[in-house]
Amino acid sequence: GATEASIWSIYYPIKTVKAEWTSIPYGYPLSNQTYYVLNYENNPCPIGVKGELYIGGKGVAEGYLNDKEKTEASFIDHPDFGRIYRTGDMGVLTQEGYIEFLGRKDHQIKVRGYRVELGEIES
Repeated sequence: GATEASIWSIYYPIKTVKAEWTSIPYGYPLSNQTYYVLNYENNPCPIGVKGELYIGGKGVAEGYLNDKEKTEASFIDHPDFGRIYRTGDMGVLTQEGYIEFLGRKDHQIKVRGYRVELGEIES
């Protein structure tokens, strides 16, 4: 999960691995956390429609220390959901109610817990 939302914010209990899965489902929000799949207008996507993942709830940070520009780009005050964090991840809400992770919106990866922009490596 995102450090900006208390690190752990989503889970999926694995009882069996289904043969048709291409990955383990991302999961369900933890208590006091919420997940939203929103479109480019920050409206909820219908079930099964890809959108950007946002995290809300008690664990969302106030922002980045001494970095107003980055805070304003990543945290929004949504009129219906309150303060939410834009993860940069893409996903879909399934009929069963869990989130399926579909990758990043950008080209960021994590290596041993550190965020790395692939473009920085290319440079």
